[in-house]
Amino acid sequence: MSEILKKPFKEAIGEVEWYLLSRALKECQFNQKKAAKRLGLSYDQFRGIKKKYAGRI
Repeated sequence: MSEILKKPFKEAIGEVEWYLLSRALKECQFNQKKAAKRLGLSYDQFRGIKKKYAGRI
């Protein structure tokens, strides 16, 4: 956790978003609708964030 505090704000937020998104996808067996619900996002919000990190997942 302390490592993330050493990073610029936008980079740290990106890492947290990516972590939560990828974790939810794995836990929901890559079902995007279930992962969105688990994160409290609409399906469209989830897809927008996923698109932002398309190369990482």
